[in-house]
Amino acid sequence: MLLALTFLQLACDDGLDQAPIEENTKIELTPIQKQELRRQELRSFELNFVESDFYSVSAPNRFNCAGDAKIFRDPWDRDAFGVSKPFETSLAHPSETIKPAFIRNISVDLTHGNEEDNGNFTHPSHFCHRKGPQAPPPRACAFFDQDTYFPLPQQQVEGINSGFYTLEHLNCNGSGPVVNQSRNYAGGVDIDLNQEFIGENEEILVQLKFFPFGNRNLRNFVNGTGPITRLPSETARFKVHLSFVDDAVNEIQSTFQPRYFQYFNSSQYPQTVTQLINLSSPQGFPIEKQFTLSSALKQRFNRIRIERLSGSGILVSLRMFLMGQR
Repeated sequence: MLLALTFLQLACDDGLDQAPIEENTKIELTPIQKQELRRQELRSFELNFVESDFYSVSAPNRFNCAGDAKIFRDPWDRDAFGVSKPFETSLAHPSETIKPAFIRNISVDLTHGNEEDNGNFTHPSHFCHRKGPQAPPPRACAFFDQDTYFPLPQQQVEGINSGFYTLEHLNCNGSGPVVNQSRNYAGGVDIDLNQEFIGENEEILVQLKFFPFGNRNLRNFVNGTGPITRLPSETARFKVHLSFVDDAVNEIQSTFQPRYFQYFNSSQYPQTVTQLINLSSPQGFPIEKQFTLSSALKQRFNRIRIERLSGSGILVSLRMFLMGQR
């Protein structure tokens, strides 16, 4: 294939952000360059909040950090069981699929990567977890709910082993970034965008499937007491806000967990829209919510933050679509 190029910046180990391919001189594209063109053509994706689709505490990324998404899926192509199929494997990063060029990175906060066993760290990702007197203790507060992480020290309630990204309010004591609200603001999802690949007139449609717990849901304490009804304080309160984060992808992916400690600083990372939408729901059953980001907001953000204010819940999947004329 012959195409005209002036500049191609690949998603390779330099960690820099991509720029569009443009015409000028004719050269033959390499397989990686052809795949980069494919990424630039993608206008949608689906992400499942299961541990196998993310770098985990036991299988971290190349910076020994957990929490970054690695498997992006085609929302229009599903298998016989209705599960969306992954995009093709990335030639630049073989442990990942490709992702649309308008996505720089997606990551979740994790609060249990510094778990120790008799004074020894038990997970490879402990190198990329906050340590020292100011670090939060290991908690099953924001985590992928799997049997392998139980019991954690000072954990109050049990997970339900759903396998999905889970936020448990009673386990968040001391985990939050605000001293006098030690359970609040712990856990969430950061979606970092490359606005260069979003058209001037394109809007962003975001669909989130999640399970916000309410006081009609049951759970067990670690000591086996239960099942009992969840407390009013466990009622999910999630919101979405927009901000600017100028960090390169490498910097984001190597930021210590839990990452909300780094990005909660609004003077360094200003929130340009402090509450775009309130995702809270007292019903206590799985729901799907969607919201649209207008092209008029484009210059005001490059990160979408789905944030847990307080309460408990499970995130199931995320879909994003670019809509409108480029």
